Amino acid sequence: MNLFSQNIVITNEEGENINNQTVEIEFDNTLSLHEFVFNIQNTGNTSIELTVTRVTCDLPETATSNFCIGDGCFPPHVTTTTLNIAGNSTMPNNRSDYVTNGKAGNATVKYEFSYSGGETVFVELHYTINDKSGINDIEAAKTFNIYPNPTNDKVFFDCDVEEESVIEIYNLVGQKIKTQNITSGISTTVISVSDLSSGAYFCTLSNSKGIQQTKRLIVQ
Repeated sequence: MNLFSQNIVITNEEGENINNQTVEIEFDNTLSLHEFVFNIQNTGNTSIELTVTRVTCDLPETATSNFCIGDGCFPPHVTTTTLNIAGNSTMPNNRSDYVTNGKAGNATVKYEFSYSGGETVFVELHYTINDKSGINDIEAAKTFNIYPNPTNDKVFFDCDVEEESVIEIYNLVGQKIKTQNITSGISTTVISVSDLSSGAYFCTLSNSKGIQQTKRLIVQ
């Protein structure tokens, strides 16, 4: 008996079952951030401890991938998380985020879902990013990491940039909330977000050539 396929169902935004499927995604590199939203449903009667693992292959240089499961958004270096899902319930609006940083090319991001006593199922995202802007010629930042994420106090930005740059935090309607200038080289910048309302924000790293990288920040 295949207990896993009976109990765990991964669906897209339209509610279609995408267990063990490859999803083709195509967009232009003028889009800095692509979000693929999926739902995790436990159709069994008992709660399970589910392990979600992200496997990333062949990302274009400087492009990044990270995921948001439940209330947590994880930086690119985190590839595995464990969560409890109650019986006969759905955890909606999970995301796979793909940040192009202006780079065109192909990429594959695979998610595996497993729990004790069940078979592993997967969803594989195959990205085709078209070169439409010439932005590939921009010298992107070598490093732009933010942590902790989520946070309710301070957020740290690890940066390695070639020239003087600026970190900006925007809300979801595009309003600029905070700005911090940084010098060239390797640095760690701290910004307090304790005064911000709970929710999602975008953090951008820009220089004279434009936006270099974009990250999502969750404030609790």
